[in-house]
Amino acid sequence: MTKRIIPLFLLLTLPSLVAHQDTNIRLLGYTFYGLPDSYQPATFVLEKKRIRIGTNAVTIPDYLWKRLVRSEKNRIDFRSSWYHNLERIPPYFVISAKESNTEDSFNLTLNLDTLEVLLFEKETRTSDPSGTEVDYEQIAIQKPCLDSWIIEKH
Repeated sequence: MTKRIIPLFLLLTLPSLVAHQDTNIRLLGYTFYGLPDSYQPATFVLEKKRIRIGTNAVTIPDYLWKRLVRSEKNRIDFRSSWYHNLERIPPYFVISAKESNTEDSFNLTLNLDTLEVLLFEKETRTSDPSGTEVDYEQIAIQKPCLDSWIIEKH
C-alpha cells in the first residue's frame, strides 16, 4: 500500500514542482521562429522597430525603444509563453535587451494575443558562489508613450 501512495503523491505534486519556463524565440532575417501557427505571421523589422504577430502589428515608439535598448551594443532576445495557466496571465511575448557590460537587462512584455503592453521592467542579476539572485523593478511608462502605442489590425 505504501509503495502506491508515494508514486501517486509524486504524480499529483509534480506539476507544481516543475517551474514554468518561457520558450526562446529566434529571429532569422525578419521572421520569428518558435511561435505556434496560430501566431503567424510573426515578424520584426529592427530598423523600423515594428513587430507583427498574427493579425496585430505595432511600431515601438522611439521613447520606449530608447529606454529598452540603451546602446547599439545591447543583445536583443525574444521569448514567449502561451502554454501556462491563462487565468493568471495572458499569453505573452518578451523583448529583452541585455546590457553589454552588466548582467542587467530591460524587458518589455506584450500580450501575445493583442500586442498591448503588459509590463516594462529592469532585470538585475547578481551572482556569488551560493548562486544567482534575480531582482525585477517595474518601470512606469509615461501616458504620452502609451498613447502613441497604436496597434494595427491586418
